Amino acid sequence: MIRGSDFVVYYVTDLDRAVAFYRDVLRLPLSIFKPEWNWAEFDASPTTLVLFGEYPGAPVKAGERGAVGIALAVENMADAVRELQQQGVAVEYGPVELTTCYYAMIRDPAGNPVFLHQRKDGTYG
Repeated sequence: MIRGSDFVVYYVTDLDRAVAFYRDVLRLPLSIFKPEWNWAEFDASPTTLVLFGEYPGAPVKAGERGAVGIALAVENMADAVRELQQQGVAVEYGPVELTTCYYAMIRDPAGNPVFLHQRKDGTYG
């Protein structure tokens, strides 16, 4: 089911401030900045670092346990979700369709978020 790791997520309280830190201080290349999604992506090869701004009702708050999550690439979101549900795993959020991908969120036994991610162009990593 899992093909590899697509990105790591850090939840942040102030997206603009966090973007400035990772871009200007750490000098990571900013590849996507979507303030309307509370989302920024940085090239941290061989993976991608995502900053996800907090929003009302967010399942995770910055700085709390579980505020960092990994996104695991799946070949087919519907099949992956169905397989996990058959194993008794609750899908906490999604699946959601965006312009470039599908994603859903589950939690590991310790409560840490794990994102399932499928890029529409078929790539991963």
